[in-house]
Amino acid sequence: TNASGKPLDCFGHEYWAPSGKGLYFVKYSCSPSAPKGVCYVSLDDIENPQVLYSKYPYWHVSCSPDQRYIVSDTQSGGYSGVCLIDTETDTEIMLYRAQTYNWTHPAHPHPCVNTASDIVAFNDYNVENGKVAVGFYMVE
Repeated sequence: TNASGKPLDCFGHEYWAPSGKGLYFVKYSCSPSAPKGVCYVSLDDIENPQVLYSKYPYWHVSCSPDQRYIVSDTQSGGYSGVCLIDTETDTEIMLYRAQTYNWTHPAHPHPCVNTASDIVAFNDYNVENGKVAVGFYMVE
């Protein structure tokens, strides 16, 4: 908060780093101060969280067991993107645009990476029939 007690940042949807030494989380696009995006905080330095990636308006975050890939969904217009972040190349790419419905569950993807770190899974809501499908993306 600032000196007047007003919020400066809005954080959430935290996810333990597989190493157990810190947390990934999102600084939401509604935060008044920049930068915004996927963040990390080390348990050894909890007073100094770092914004790592900010190409998209990220929402939920998780990462692969080897911490090479971070996956996140986004809040954008009428869709929620499924994004893959490669921590070795520092690239952020949108893999898929999922349909949304009032931004409630199950209408946003919540992506995750499998234990072999080669498949991203996410859910997608079919607006036409009201059913949820599971999507997969093979990481190359």
